[in-house]
Amino acid sequence: MAEELPTALDQLVTELEDRGFTVVAEQRDDAHFGNRLVELADPSRQTASAIRLVRDRGLWSVEVEIAGKWRDPYKVLLALDGSNYPTRASSNDERLQFTLAVVNRLPKTLPELQPVIDRLEEFDREYWRRLGVQDPDGT
Repeated sequence: MAEELPTALDQLVTELEDRGFTVVAEQRDDAHFGNRLVELADPSRQTASAIRLVRDRGLWSVEVEIAGKWRDPYKVLLALDGSNYPTRASSNDERLQFTLAVVNRLPKTLPELQPVIDRLEEFDREYWRRLGVQDPDGT
């Protein structure tokens, strides 16, 4: 990495590289709060084939690409377990754990992934409901 990541996120990149992911993009924008993007991909995977780490105004997040949308790994785990919409934030250590759990547990084929996608879409609707606005998709 060109610049140091927080320890847990640096460990996440190492763990993902050990699982066959490679860094395919790394961008930094010093003019905008030092925002940063690190994207990893493993084209041999049908699901969870891309993961990105994003620093926006000093706060880090991790996202997993699922069916064309970037998703929080914690929400993906909850969807896998059939749990309710999450209402808490994650620490970097938890982001490491949650992301690796998603990579390890997510179904390997797109048809098997559909129930997880459906649950994530329910989370999206709940998010918009809590904000008191209509879902941008009109549902």
